[in-house]
Amino acid sequence: MDIIDFFLSPRSIAQKQYEALRLFYVEDKAAKEVAEAFGYTHRGFTSIVTDFKKKLRNNDGDDLFFKPVQKGRKTTEKVIEARDIVVELRKSYHSVEEIKVVFDSKFTNYQNLKKLDDDKIKFVTIRRRGKNIIDGLEQVPAKSKKTIRVEMAGNKKRSLTVLDEEIHLKGYGGTIRQISITGHGKIKPALIITNDFDLKVELIVRKYTKRWIVEKTISEQIEFFHLNLVSSSMVIKVDFDLTMSILTHNLFRLFALDLERYLHISDQSLFDKFLLNTADIEIENDKIKVFLKKKRNLPVILEIMQKFVAKKYEWLGNMKMEFYGASYS
Repeated sequence: MDIIDFFLSPRSIAQKQYEALRLFYVEDKAAKEVAEAFGYTHRGFTSIVTDFKKKLRNNDGDDLFFKPVQKGRKTTEKVIEARDIVVELRKSYHSVEEIKVVFDSKFTNYQNLKKLDDDKIKFVTIRRRGKNIIDGLEQVPAKSKKTIRVEMAGNKKRSLTVLDEEIHLKGYGGTIRQISITGHGKIKPALIITNDFDLKVELIVRKYTKRWIVEKTISEQIEFFHLNLVSSSMVIKVDFDLTMSILTHNLFRLFALDLERYLHISDQSLFDKFLLNTADIEIENDKIKVFLKKKRNLPVILEIMQKFVAKKYEWLGNMKMEFYGASYS
């Protein structure tokens, strides 16, 4: 497009109105002449003039046509929601010391972290791992690091190697605590940053580990239950798919509670080890016999189902169900 045409033949509505009003007021052109130049009717353009004067009376005109550009990362709905949660916690008489915000590295920027620190709100988050950061950590001598034992689910503990240090971050404008973690099953180290200098490193790692567990659960639901493959774009259908997927996931976890050795395995593993099987079924007058085919973990299933041997199922006409191991696979 020619530069002059950009001004004389504007394509956007806002620019078209701006150029027409500028011609009318600054160059003192007649309203009828301006209307013809920009394709308006005379009455239509006079309405634009009236609306413009009304809006100008209500503000200083800065954002009528050109919205100011906000520097830095834009505030997202998630940030607003988090801020509202903190406010509600304070209204519920939770002290500032009790409130700790845990979120991932993409949630906000360092400037907003500084605002939390200025409000004396403790936060725990992770830092993005650039090549220079990783190279620098590799040069740190082993004697500067220490091994910690972090509590996990099921009263178990895991050994991790950490480097606990104070650093300066560009954009944060102050000292922040950084905990570099290795030995957690990842090739690259994990970098946790926090403004809590008093909490033990084991507790900080444990706090963020809880978030990793949530993310792992969501990832599992996406991969195994195809949570991201909803069957319809209609909201009611999407809500139904989501509800049924989460319900099924919770049923799997309830099932795992009866499997002491397998309590912490994934839903996919539960399905493969215990549920993925075939059976022969015999229906009698008052009960249904299920002969499950041979499988490595079949004895565990049979032992669990013994608890329900006397149970009558109303949806099956008050019939009982008995589970047996078949002699064939």
